[in-house]
Amino acid sequence: MRMPRAPVVAALCALALLALPSPQLRAGGGVGAILVPSLTDYLIAAPLAVKLGCPILIDGDVSKLTFLRYYSGPPAVKLNPASIESYVRAAAEWAPYDACVLVNASDVEVLTLASAYASLRQALLVLTRSPEDLQAVAGTSLAGTYVSVGVSERLLRELGLSYESLSPAQLASAVNREASEHEVMVIAIRGDELLPLAAYYCGLRRCLLKVMDIGELLRGGALAEAIRENRVRKLVLIASLSSLRRSPGEGNLVNAVYRAAIEAYGDRYLKVSIGVITGVGPEDALALMMRGAFYDRLTGPWRSRLAAVYMSEGMALAKKIFRIAEGAGVAVEHASVEGAGADDYRRGAEVLSRGGLVTYLNLHGNPLGMAPTMVGPFLLSGLELGRAPPYIPPTIVLTFSCATARFHDPYLKEPGQSIALAFVARGAAAYVGAITLEFSSGIEVDTAHTELILTLLLQGRELGDVVRIVNNLHIASNKDVKPHVAAYTVLIGDPLIRLEPVMPAKLCSVEVVEPNRRYVIKVLERTPVIYVEIPVAVKPDDIKKVEVMDRNLACWRYVERADKGSVVCIFATRELSLEVGDFEPGDVVKVRVVVKEAEWVVYAVAAVVVGVGAAIYLVERRRSRP
Repeated sequence: MRMPRAPVVAALCALALLALPSPQLRAGGGVGAILVPSLTDYLIAAPLAVKLGCPILIDGDVSKLTFLRYYSGPPAVKLNPASIESYVRAAAEWAPYDACVLVNASDVEVLTLASAYASLRQALLVLTRSPEDLQAVAGTSLAGTYVSVGVSERLLRELGLSYESLSPAQLASAVNREASEHEVMVIAIRGDELLPLAAYYCGLRRCLLKVMDIGELLRGGALAEAIRENRVRKLVLIASLSSLRRSPGEGNLVNAVYRAAIEAYGDRYLKVSIGVITGVGPEDALALMMRGAFYDRLTGPWRSRLAAVYMSEGMALAKKIFRIAEGAGVAVEHASVEGAGADDYRRGAEVLSRGGLVTYLNLHGNPLGMAPTMVGPFLLSGLELGRAPPYIPPTIVLTFSCATARFHDPYLKEPGQSIALAFVARGAAAYVGAITLEFSSGIEVDTAHTELILTLLLQGRELGDVVRIVNNLHIASNKDVKPHVAAYTVLIGDPLIRLEPVMPAKLCSVEVVEPNRRYVIKVLERTPVIYVEIPVAVKPDDIKKVEVMDRNLACWRYVERADKGSVVCIFATRELSLEVGDFEPGDVVKVRVVVKEAEWVVYAVAAVVVGVGAAIYLVERRRSRP
């Protein structure tokens, strides 16, 4: 994929920018968002935005309606293409630079890597395609050091610029040498329209960047090796629908990434938090990325409440969700719907548009939409299908709906048909949905584990880590299914999003009765949900089973490998809390870890049994002789 040949260097609208008060133009000084006309301009201006610590978006309704109306920073500033001289002069007014990256390229991947490199070095990026462009840069004395990517070294010498050279082939390794947060990795796909978004994310998070062919990504071996070598724990996949719906034979691209992450650490379970940055188009995906990166700066009354739209048959589970929220001091606004008529849509849309810190959706679903009945029609649908969600605050959408995050065949043909991407386009900060079918295994119990997700979020746990835990519970519950297929929950959004805690981090304590064998969970606060992680000095392969000795519980557990043994993870809730109540302070749940006997013990016992049997036989035989 090639960039347009038209000039793409960003420059300032002189009167609008130079008139701004200087405190807003200093790095770290609370600069307003930067708005650019196109994705091309974004690539050039991204290092400047990273340097200033401010968002960068494509100018238009998407940015205004889904980000700027909630962003608490100073007013946004528009950058429009103009001369390099004015761009460089204005950038120098905004912040000091030790280095400037000069690039002469039209290839998207080269420009993306150059932008990421400049972002990590806190350098300005300038696209120079002529001697006049270089002369304009040299005349400003912008930086002491220049880095050349594809620029004529003869011209650089003639202008007396001190420089170092990087070939396009050297850029990828140069980017990762500058990265400092090696536990975070962003994956971009060669030729994908959203590839450029990786530059800003990499620079802002100071993380690793890997650009891969789609076929290489589907095979998974190279990604697994990269995760293992760098000890990656948080991974962001940037991909458009055209890439997401590619299938390795089982599931879609997300499943392939899950497989690589699982294989990287040689366990059956996920140790890596994974989020997907995507959208109906680049503007939507970029705005989603900004909502995640600047989530703490997005404000409004929506932060004090939970929004919910649910079918009437899901009322019992919805009430459990409401109790969790209200117990944390979060107000609830909800709409129960029985059909998909105009009045149902109006009531649902009103709740959604007012929004909440978290939005809970319990409706029948498929990739195209959601409905309160299994046979439709849709109450909510993709943008192109007539029942799109309204514009909403930057909420975290939790769904108990089938297959809304299924991107592969046979449903979606265009991004605008996806219900999940419709919520992204309308302003969600994140969307949690399923690749496959969901089920209710009781009146108040669902396979999406939405009550657990909400509880952990309100306790302040990272969103990506919460989804990782839920996927591991899926893996443990489906032992006959390959782990990367059993892990069917997808996070669209930044896995590093974290809510400010509004619920006690410790709802229960764990007491050791017998080390590595018996434990007691003691409830400390009233709660519908128990989740504990118990370290055990026993390898996972040596644990036969984990017993939770309470018949009145719905319980899921998995055993994760740790550096020194295992971690036993247990999630429990009551199946009929409306009748028997939630967990109360003082309630006790007993846990027993059943450990396999050592192999030599088994053989020894067998030998003793055989020996005793032989001795008895000989004694009896002697007695029977005449």
